[in-house]
Amino acid sequence: MESTGSWQEKFSAMVGSAIDQARKGRSDQWISDQSAMLGHPISRTAVSEYRRGKRKSIPVTDLIVLARALEVPPVSLLFPGLPNRLVPAMPPGKTSSDAYSSDSEVPAFDALRWFTGESQVVPSGWDIGFDPDTGDVAITKVNFDYMTRPGFSDPARMAPSTEFDLLEACRAFATSCARLHALSYDFMALSESERSERLKLLDQAAKDIEITKKWVRELGGDLSEHEIGPDDCGDD
Repeated sequence: MESTGSWQEKFSAMVGSAIDQARKGRSDQWISDQSAMLGHPISRTAVSEYRRGKRKSIPVTDLIVLARALEVPPVSLLFPGLPNRLVPAMPPGKTSSDAYSSDSEVPAFDALRWFTGESQVVPSGWDIGFDPDTGDVAITKVNFDYMTRPGFSDPARMAPSTEFDLLEACRAFATSCARLHALSYDFMALSESERSERLKLLDQAAKDIEITKKWVRELGGDLSEHEIGPDDCGDD
């Protein structure tokens, strides 16, 4: 079995290659300067070592700042080569609740979906087939879960979770809010008859927002609204 140390090295090298690709020829010093402007300085040496995969780990804070400096989504630095490149998403092995060991290398898009919560199912990775007559390995192929499996929980691998349900509720809430905004955008430019029809759609969109907000609250979501007044703003 692959050691944890070996997995860390592979993961760091993968992130480093993604940083190197995203920088598009810009220097390590340029990236370091950008990080300082963002209020979280990362030295030129550190940037160089991250990029070349020379460090075994990278703090999440540094990863976020590097992504901001390079103007890419942070997750694109974690799992490059979308959708099908095999990436070392996790160390091989299993937890006490797993029925069998997970594979370290899985398709990048499967890893991304699991990481972001779009899928609750741990990527299945390689599928080993056996000859029914001899019991020998007959064929080994990679499973692309995003093509064949839904993102919902597979009872054989993982029980449903409140965290997964909350992510689904937040997505539904965001979709409802976006729909209300889109329906409101050109309302004043519509004719009187068109406005009448649009009002019906707006009413339904508002109801959908309340339904999804209730769903989020029931799952323990935080729907706090934040405002600041002029007195709360600094001179900057």
